[in-house]
Amino acid sequence: MDHLMTRQLDLILKQGGADYDWQFELEVNPKFLESKGKRWLKEIFEALGGVGAFPLLEKLKFDFKIGRYLILWDDELHFNRYRLSTLKSEMYIEWTFPFFLNPTSVFAELLRRSV
Repeated sequence: MDHLMTRQLDLILKQGGADYDWQFELEVNPKFLESKGKRWLKEIFEALGGVGAFPLLEKLKFDFKIGRYLILWDDELHFNRYRLSTLKSEMYIEWTFPFFLNPTSVFAELLRRSV
């Protein structure tokens, strides 16, 4: 999502000579959605009130790609009752990425390495 914060970060990274991609698109490989992934998506889709088959995206858009890290900037407007439904899903319970505990420290480390 292009907004003031991502544009500012883009300028900072550019001025620092960082190696990164801005507004990165990742193609989705449907084969990665085996039984567990499909179950997670179905659960989230139904929690949001979806009816019928859940939609599969062809691409995912991220604000930045720095090395192997994909960064999506969410502002406070993204955290509403619908986002809360997704955060309560089994998917986030089973994922054990350390940045879910402290996203600021991971982002700071990425910036330190890139600049």
